[in-house]
Amino acid sequence: MPFPDIILIRHGQTEFNREGRIQGHGNSVLTELGQAQAAAYGRLLAERFAPLTPFALYRSPAGRCEQTTALACAAAGLDPRAFTIDERLKEKGYGRWEGMTRPEIATAGDEADLGAMDADPWGHRPPGGGETLTEVMERAHGWLLSLVPAQPVIVVCHGGTGRTLIRRYLGLDAQETMDISMRQDVVFHLSARGLDVIETGADMSQLNFS
Repeated sequence: MPFPDIILIRHGQTEFNREGRIQGHGNSVLTELGQAQAAAYGRLLAERFAPLTPFALYRSPAGRCEQTTALACAAAGLDPRAFTIDERLKEKGYGRWEGMTRPEIATAGDEADLGAMDADPWGHRPPGGGETLTEVMERAHGWLLSLVPAQPVIVVCHGGTGRTLIRRYLGLDAQETMDISMRQDVVFHLSARGLDVIETGADMSQLNFS
């Protein structure tokens, strides 16, 4: 089944991202850098993909995606209320690991489980009610299949979920997908041509991120 062109945006950097904490279904606010990244997304959309009126608009329900969407919309001239919130775009659930760093997880006695996740990122289920990445891919694929092929899409979601969307869209294997860097200073353009990774060109040099 053909998919529409998709502009895929990962939320901007959050406090948890900066601290190396797992977010999953939890949330953390954008840092100053993350806010700048979100505004840069909007400027790129307006400059590169105008007019934006034909696009269907979607986002994850997570607060960090809501914040990213609002800032991007302010820069692009879009209405954030026009975005459809879809639960299938949520990040992978990490169970009891959410809010923790890898050293904290290891100290809590789950070091072997961390190793198991690294060895099998698609099949491993974090303890305490987590999801496998394959399960995330299947719900994200359901969202893909619900799209109208002729209508281009802008979607704001997450690194893990976005990775699974790219895999399903392009038919990549597991390792090819894991090799993609889900950066927060680019947008990912999926189309019949494949994957284009577009730099936002944001000038971060004058900001203080300490």
